[in-house]
Amino acid sequence: MIVITRTGYARNGERLNNLNNEVKYELGPKNRLYHLMAPVPVDINYEVSVIAKYQADIDKIASNFMVFFNSDLYVSCQHPKYEGIKMNN
Repeated sequence: MIVITRTGYARNGERLNNLNNEVKYELGPKNRLYHLMAPVPVDINYEVSVIAKYQADIDKIASNFMVFFNSDLYVSCQHPKYEGIKMNN
């Protein structure tokens, strides 16, 4: 079993860029350029644990699966303000 536990998350203001781009360059009140919308940078901390009955199983998981873990995590969600817009974060 592989257990992923979120240990914390926080908004990272240092990586925030072009906060009001979507308003500054909008074509009109109903025609916004959604590709200019600034994402909200979030730091997510997590821990990964491996639980198995035999040590050999843990070794297989560590050598075949866990080597592909990196610090990036991607989440897809609906935009909280505008309907019908899917955000890939």
